Amino acid sequence: MGKNIFTLNNTGIHHDYSAMAFVTFETLLHEQESGARGFMNSIGYFTDSDFHALNKRIQITGDKQVGMNEKQLIIFYSVVHFACIAFVDEKEIKFLRPHFNPDLGDLLIMKEKLLQFGTVVSEKLRREYSHLKDFNFVAEKISID
Repeated sequence: MGKNIFTLNNTGIHHDYSAMAFVTFETLLHEQESGARGFMNSIGYFTDSDFHALNKRIQITGDKQVGMNEKQLIIFYSVVHFACIAFVDEKEIKFLRPHFNPDLGDLLIMKEKLLQFGTVVSEKLRREYSHLKDFNFVAEKISID
């Protein structure tokens, strides 16, 4: 499967925010009008099965440390990136609204926290893993799209 190059500290807020990003992406994958599937397909680097396997490790099994190889790192980075986009894109928000209370307070709080997390993840991973050919290719591709 490839050697682990990154370990997610899957506890506390790291778990909460990672899970938030993965739940958001998973929710949007089920919405046919959402851009999540097109985003995943345009990257061309991972499948539903790949996403669900990493999603399970982060959200369901509750491993305190989630080691990732380069492909899983790319999935993590991509999912966090798209989840952040979803909270600022009106088309995507339309699909997320039904999952929040009517006054949208929870949606705004989640948006703020996820955007902060996404910024940290993006900066850290791009700084530390830009030397990896596939990661760098996907990161550049995502930033252009």
